[in-house]
Amino acid sequence: MFKVGKTSISIMEELAKERNTIISEVEEAVYIKISDKDIFSLVPNSKDKSKEFASMCSSTKVYLVGKIEVASIPVEKVYLTFYNNILTSYYSDISTDFSSALITKYGTPTIIKQEKAIVCRNAYNEFINKDITYNKIWTNGDIKAVETFMNYHNESCKERVKNFFTITNAPLHRKAALCDYQWTEKYNSQNRSKQENKLKDF
Repeated sequence: MFKVGKTSISIMEELAKERNTIISEVEEAVYIKISDKDIFSLVPNSKDKSKEFASMCSSTKVYLVGKIEVASIPVEKVYLTFYNNILTSYYSDISTDFSSALITKYGTPTIIKQEKAIVCRNAYNEFINKDITYNKIWTNGDIKAVETFMNYHNESCKERVKNFFTITNAPLHRKAALCDYQWTEKYNSQNRSKQENKLKDF
């Protein structure tokens, strides 16, 4: 149903019709409440244009879907990114079934481990923690699948765990990322000019 590098954005309207729902536009946030049948069109936060999945690029559309099937496997809370109306990537929390399916389809992955020292402080002393990331990577032509496991520390130096997967069409993904960067820089430049104009007579 969803094939990176091939599926047209028109599938989103078809999916909404099939589910008897509408596609609602929502601003990206740390937590978005969503049910299995919901389909949201994500846009950057209107206050400061902050984003993780949404894009500033006019040629890119990002959807958050409550639940879909990927390779006949139910996957929850999926982010689908379309560039020039073609599916370029999807992202979701990993499931054991999906991880097994990637091995079945693409074989043994390349595993990359990354470590990063983190300096933490409290009222009494300073100490070092370690963030560890494991990436399982599969490639097949332009398609890249990555399963990521992160053991990291947040801003308060509390230990956290995150596990997710992404599947991308590498050439389309690069174009979408570049477009987002260019539009973000344009927005930031315009915002700086507005601030400078306000200070002209200060």
